[in-house]
Amino acid sequence: EHPLRGITSNKFGTDMATKARGWIPPIPDVIATRILQKAIENVESPIVDSLVMLMEDLIDIDEKYSEKNKSLHTRLRTDLIKETIKLLPEKYKIKFKQTHTTLRSEIDGCSDPTSILRLIFVDIATSCTILIQAFTGMRTGELCSLVGTLCVKTGLPSCVVRKKSKSGLLDIYYLKAKLKKTLDAPEEYEWVAGCCLHNSHEIPLAIKAATLLQRLYSPWTKGGRKYDLWFTFNSRRSIPYGKSGLARPTVGAHSSRLKDFTIRNIDLSDIPDADTDGTDLVRYKKSKGAIIRAHQWRKSFAIWLFRYDSNLTAAISEQFKHLSLAMTEEGYLGNDPLLLEALDATRTQETVNFFYEASMGQRSLAGGMAKRIELHIESVKLLVDISNPELSKQKIQNWVVTNNVQIHFAEHGKCLMCISPGDSRCNKISGTDSW
Repeated sequence: EHPLRGITSNKFGTDMATKARGWIPPIPDVIATRILQKAIENVESPIVDSLVMLMEDLIDIDEKYSEKNKSLHTRLRTDLIKETIKLLPEKYKIKFKQTHTTLRSEIDGCSDPTSILRLIFVDIATSCTILIQAFTGMRTGELCSLVGTLCVKTGLPSCVVRKKSKSGLLDIYYLKAKLKKTLDAPEEYEWVAGCCLHNSHEIPLAIKAATLLQRLYSPWTKGGRKYDLWFTFNSRRSIPYGKSGLARPTVGAHSSRLKDFTIRNIDLSDIPDADTDGTDLVRYKKSKGAIIRAHQWRKSFAIWLFRYDSNLTAAISEQFKHLSLAMTEEGYLGNDPLLLEALDATRTQETVNFFYEASMGQRSLAGGMAKRIELHIESVKLLVDISNPELSKQKIQNWVVTNNVQIHFAEHGKCLMCISPGDSRCNKISGTDSW
């Protein structure tokens, strides 16, 4: 029997190293921006109303004629699709003269307009799910749990929650979904999706995408028992017959749609072999984007926010429903030197604040390390000038950096390994050296 189950030693080493790091890279900016631009263009497309009307009319034809007169049923569907295509803007008509590649097959638009029309529909729906993930950081499993029934009071999908900010100036929008990871049983949580001025007619892009998904699938969900925000089609190529042609969303279906969307719509042939950060882009070009994973949007979301403001680490952790800041920092912000430098600076500042507050008697000390900290507090008190807090903190910061005293903060407590490495329980449990 092959010792590595038939794979090469190089691939085995790469796979194991990736799993050990637990690191999925973000989508490179040069690729992410192209995908988002196309997704936004699709969401704002003028053909959405035409597609929804077409689906409603097709379902009506299916219910009236599919059993009674199959030949008439087929002819009416074909004629309706042809008439709809004639009314589309020119940039969409071109699609019916092209060959469209998917992961599974190539579809000849000239001979199968129904399949091409279906691809246009699916691409718009996929654009919506991409925007929701890109601007909320949701996992795909949570994306699949969104409920799409329409709320009559708000005119928005029932998974959308709108709350007024404390100042009353803004409306903050949330998406409700079921969190499964890190919990024994699924629970409903809210993800921030954006904000707008109070009572504004504008809504955040992620909410616009959720609203559009509800509209796209409404022909199949009206008066029925289907409650999801988005669906997959039971048929592989055509537009499904009747209201029974939908299947519930799955992680695998979203992953396939994302890959197909990128292959069909995003030209990566002209991107450089590496970006300004040194990230290898050749593999993205060779695969035409098929290697992109949905979870990478979550990583991109975290890094975009962190680069905007490194003080948002705690907010990102809360948005991602992480158990600790360490999970956010190590698993999502990765090994980017600039990010690590910012994280280090943030920890240093938090350590400075901790010692300043403790020296002023504003923070009580407890736990096994309290006595050791009190010894350091005596040194810190000599640096504090009550009349000048800023100068005091600057002196404390110099002391922290010089003595390499840095505290790692987490929800369950504070790690002070730097103060007494020999007493570190982490080192004792793992059997590693204190130095």
